[in-house]
Amino acid sequence: MSLAEETAVRCPFSKGVVIMAKYIYPAIFTLEGNTYNVAAPDLPGCFTCGETLIDAVDMARDAISMWLCDAENKNETILEPSDPKKIVCESNSFIDLIDVDTTEYRRKNDNRAVKKSLSIPS
Repeated sequence: MSLAEETAVRCPFSKGVVIMAKYIYPAIFTLEGNTYNVAAPDLPGCFTCGETLIDAVDMARDAISMWLCDAENKNETILEPSDPKKIVCESNSFIDLIDVDTTEYRRKNDNRAVKKSLSIPS
């Protein structure tokens, strides 16, 4: 079974057909001092952190969603997630699976201004 479920749809946020999907990616959580640093090893440059574990998971979901939305917008290839059992991490780290839905993420974060005209009779 694949960790990514893909569906081709017309995307209202970019031109043409974009792969919009629900994904599950592994993330490495490392406690350093009072902060959890988070890295998504399958997504180059995808890092974040949180002051609590709950905050770190929320931040990881946001960072992974943003990374995947950007890749979808640019029609870049999105690699299959790694098998979490094969990821090696340090003794003060652990791996958790983070689920994201790029369609839902776009709905919540679409802050584009829309110009509307209104005519008022005199």
